[in-house]
Amino acid sequence: MSYPSALGVLVRFRQQAPTTVPEPILAMAQWCEQHQLHLLYGTPSQVSFEQGHLFLEGWCVSPQDRTWQSAPKVPLIAIYNRFPHSADPAGLEQAEALAADVVGIPFGNPISFQSLVQDKWLTYLAWRDAGLPTPETQQATQTPPLEKLKSWGLSFFKPRYGAFGEGISCIKHTKRIWQIQGEDTQALQSDEAFVAWWQKRLQQGSFLIQRGVPNYTHDLAGASIRTLLQRVPCVEGNVTDVWKAAPRVIRTSTSDPIANAARGAKVAPLETLWSEQFGKSGSRALLGVLSHLEQRAIQALTKQKILRRPKQILEVGLDLLLDPKGEPYLLEANGFPQGRLEKLAELDPSRFAEAMKQVQLHPLSQLLQLTQATRKDFA
Repeated sequence: MSYPSALGVLVRFRQQAPTTVPEPILAMAQWCEQHQLHLLYGTPSQVSFEQGHLFLEGWCVSPQDRTWQSAPKVPLIAIYNRFPHSADPAGLEQAEALAADVVGIPFGNPISFQSLVQDKWLTYLAWRDAGLPTPETQQATQTPPLEKLKSWGLSFFKPRYGAFGEGISCIKHTKRIWQIQGEDTQALQSDEAFVAWWQKRLQQGSFLIQRGVPNYTHDLAGASIRTLLQRVPCVEGNVTDVWKAAPRVIRTSTSDPIANAARGAKVAPLETLWSEQFGKSGSRALLGVLSHLEQRAIQALTKQKILRRPKQILEVGLDLLLDPKGEPYLLEANGFPQGRLEKLAELDPSRFAEAMKQVQLHPLSQLLQLTQATRKDFA
């Protein structure tokens, strides 16, 4: 069926469409059909401006036969940005400028917010200045702070700009030996050897050094929580700061201190794991503490002065850890999160498949609501 307009999703898309339609995308296409819209996928280079309208050509999903179809230029009512800025900076910036400043349609997940959360240093400063619990962090310079690292005992050397746990090294100092695990695993027998290693790593880019926080249990080498927060539509058409957390995921590893699913960490629902270990009351208490901290964390980020159109931020992923007392610490933010719900849906479809579907639909609902607001309301 043909509709006069579309909701555009900017992604890194190939010249040819995938051969299958994943269930979450099918649910999004069905939702758009119910609102008489096409769900259209494309790249910034496929966005064009003609006669006062913004168009996108690319690929759309036919909900009826569950296939991808090539789509000609279709006028857009909003853009859902899932495109990494580094892949085509000029193209993405032009698309956002046309959408937000020329045509006046919502551009969900603004570039300014993606730039903020991609920068781990700026994220740390936002949380630190807001008085939130986050491990002490500093920018890595040519001269490593040896005495501080020794006093910490455990630290993490990580790229200032990075994702998926790539490029991170766990540093442990015990008995005059520097143990490096993760990126470039080795044992260094002297301070001089460690300084040489440190300076060699700095040749690869900009890095941070972060104080390590021991895990809540000694049975694990690494453990971290991922929370997906999404702005959701609220009553009476008002666009306010209402954020909803998807089911939280905990990633654990018995061998890797950098617990990331992309690195093979085990994924489990946090609520279930915590209930098994500390009972339902302990689980409810933890979730309450996390919820309060997460809301403060997202508010600290969305109040940063470098942001443009903060009310068009649709989602953010937060990485947290728990210390041996069960106290949470904020680690990082992710501007294009999935929350690892797909893993939970695979493990327990009856429990998490619907949650996974709602995670896909929340940004679309918010964008549709933004199209009904004035430019002042969502600027």
